[in-house]
Amino acid sequence: MNKPKKISYRPKWELQINHRYTGDELKCLADEMLDWIASGTDAKNPNFWLNDFAASKKLVPSQLTAFASEDSYFAAIYQICKLIQESKLLKMALYKEVNATPAVFILKSVIGTGDSDAPHDFDSAKKQIEEIFE
Repeated sequence: MNKPKKISYRPKWELQINHRYTGDELKCLADEMLDWIASGTDAKNPNFWLNDFAASKKLVPSQLTAFASEDSYFAAIYQICKLIQESKLLKMALYKEVNATPAVFILKSVIGTGDSDAPHDFDSAKKQIEEIFE
């Protein structure tokens, strides 16, 4: 009777997925994220979705939020990246660079609005809309 061989397998991405980032590495990651999302605004460079950046770094999107709570520099850059993401999505929807319907739904998801969300403060909602169209 043949005994099955024990195979010692090391997952391909284990080191990258379980990596514990230092403060300097988080700052470097933040800079890479800003460079990635800010690069190019044309259709040839569709870097507008932060989840794509996270996936390219073998990260789960929620890790970006966790990193923001660990490092103030990362938090500031992450907020800037989110603003750029919102701006790109809005421009895509307004200027018909893509089918506007999915872009609008994604934008609603990103900025936290939707059909079921009623504004609590109409003055601040009006101000936000005016800022978008300035």
